[in-house]
Amino acid sequence: MSNKPVREIVYAGNGKDAELTITCSDGSTGTVASRHVLISSTAPMQLTISSLDDLNLAVRISGLGLAIAAGRVANYDADDEEFGARFRDDVAQWAEPGCHDLGIVTPVELELTAIE
Repeated sequence: MSNKPVREIVYAGNGKDAELTITCSDGSTGTVASRHVLISSTAPMQLTISSLDDLNLAVRISGLGLAIAAGRVANYDADDEEFGARFRDDVAQWAEPGCHDLGIVTPVELELTAIE
């Protein structure tokens, strides 16, 4: 997903039940449940925090020319023959157009950059 243009990143829910959704410029989306998200950026970005209801928030990140420079997720079953391979296949699909879900709860780290 290196340098894949991003339209918006949304982290929504509460501390124990939240999802990170990345919407790319081509309309593709990727969703992963996460209790820890770290996003850094070398490009200007806008951060909007809004209430979804009494218990949940949405944090929206957007900006002109944003792209994913790098991304990391943890796979605690990496050594498992079945689940490790399935996880790698699921992550690889995120580079392709479409709507993707990682299917596990995992920490996420994203580095954003600017593209012209």
